[in-house]
Amino acid sequence: MIGPNGSGKSTLLEILAGRVTPDTGDVAVRKGTRLSCVSQISDFAAGDTVLSVVERALQNAAVPQSERAGRIAETLGRVGFTDRDVPATTLSGGWRKRLAIAESLVQQTQEEQMLREAMGVLAPKCRRLIELLFFETPSRPYSEVASELGLAVGSIGFTRQKCIDRLRRRLGELGLD
Repeated sequence: MIGPNGSGKSTLLEILAGRVTPDTGDVAVRKGTRLSCVSQISDFAAGDTVLSVVERALQNAAVPQSERAGRIAETLGRVGFTDRDVPATTLSGGWRKRLAIAESLVQQTQEEQMLREAMGVLAPKCRRLIELLFFETPSRPYSEVASELGLAVGSIGFTRQKCIDRLRRRLGELGLD
């Protein structure tokens, strides 16, 4: 994104990432869109290493200890790190940005895992309804959804709300609000 200083580029990105509420209007994000925002300045504390930054992100994302070694290898590999013990403060600007991206990937991946887990405990019909309405692109009309699930078209809205409420409760139990 290009624009003069103070024109709102960073604010727009923060709004899209859900970190800032717009003064007016609504934010509409297309189904299946995944957003993550890495700040302009990627500073890390003295003593932080590439490994410690990713480990802290995994801990903050409540990733189970048993999954962390694999996640560390996957995440650092995705952003191109081969040396985990490099002090973060000695990295060039570009490598600091990569490390900030790795932090963001950890959080995003954990949220996706929590969503999969929460969806997994829903009743099959509820799970399929949410998949059809919110994860398929392009969106399917209620008549098609109703036909696939064996429901009356008029009951889709009510059933959708019940399923979303159950999903929200489960996500809350998992710590994702």
